[in-house]
Amino acid sequence: MSRTIYLLRHGQTKFNLERRMQGHCDSALTELGVAQARAMGATLRAELGSLDNWQVFASPLGRTMQTAELVCAELGLASRCIQPEPRLIESRFWRLGAAASSNSAYAISSLSNATGLAFSSAGL
Repeated sequence: MSRTIYLLRHGQTKFNLERRMQGHCDSALTELGVAQARAMGATLRAELGSLDNWQVFASPLGRTMQTAELVCAELGLASRCIQPEPRLIESRFWRLGAAASSNSAYAISSLSNATGLAFSSAGL
């Protein structure tokens, strides 16, 4: 049986707008970021159809939890279904560059271990 995983980035933040690095610091979503999160939720709602057996994981950082809450609201899911996952916190694993492939595979492996689900990292 195959499984599908959707990886979403948080909506635009004040730091993004100012072109500042955030790392583990946090800044709130801008109006555009809120609109982006809602649009992601609406797009997923149209794509997914049934929400049975779907799980939502998010970094515990404020900007990602806010994005996940907005996405879930569009999906008609309660925010209590969001499972904070510290291993999704922005880190060197998400940097682009020569090691992106192995780092992405590591992140997928970590998520797989956390959920007990098997995800393919093919093509990363």
